[in-house]
Amino acid sequence: MRRLLALLPTALVLVALLPLGGLPVTATSAAPGDHVLRVNWGPPVPDTLDPQHSDEGQWSISGGLDYEGFTRLGEDLQPVPGAAKSWQFSEDGKAITFHLREGLVFSDGMPVTAEHFRYAAERICSPELDSRSVDLLIDVIGCEALFRSGNDAAAAAKARADFGVRAIDDRTIEYRFTKPAPYFSSYAASWGTIPLRQELIEKGGPDWWANPATRIGNGPFKMAAYPVNGPSEHLVYERNDRYWGGQTKLDRPEFLFLNNDNRRR
Repeated sequence: MRRLLALLPTALVLVALLPLGGLPVTATSAAPGDHVLRVNWGPPVPDTLDPQHSDEGQWSISGGLDYEGFTRLGEDLQPVPGAAKSWQFSEDGKAITFHLREGLVFSDGMPVTAEHFRYAAERICSPELDSRSVDLLIDVIGCEALFRSGNDAAAAAKARADFGVRAIDDRTIEYRFTKPAPYFSSYAASWGTIPLRQELIEKGGPDWWANPATRIGNGPFKMAAYPVNGPSEHLVYERNDRYWGGQTKLDRPEFLFLNNDNRRR
């Protein structure tokens, strides 16, 4: 159930969590003028918040805030422009081309390019990551072959050479599929089509996703603090003032990982 929720707009996800998971959600004012949304996700802290591992709904807290794909889902749950300003399918439905917005940047100001999306697509299909969400791109040419290549270097090299995602230029990227994929403009609102920076992932090591210095995305928020010392700490995001969509109404979303029995009554 949480995985289905992960494709909804983030604001809807945070509200929808309450009736489905019994998770307390409170809007508070941390300081005069502040607008803070606190959500008790419940224990334990997920074993990973890598934005490309989201099989248990972690997207709601692991990327739906600080990363954005090509599209978003609107109020009618239809895809609307996100990081991409437009897209079109080929006549046979076996390819889709996305056109990125002008001036798109990460939260630290670095320009977002098509190569960041291409790298992320190859990473989610790689045997090294062993993503639990590889099925999001399984119809991309070469994705399944790469995922199943294991330790076979020759097979992996061939799959990478054939891989169906290519950056045409800095603002244009094409996905080619083994069969028609009319669903993909909706999938493009998920963690399957986010931009990632290879240099930051390599610099940050296995836990790069838990460090605000290396977890730098293109979403409306950015990670400010990760609960490294136990469930009593908050996972905190703060507004990304460089987000293309402008300033968010919410200043800060915070997630707690407490037993419901420990809530203040």
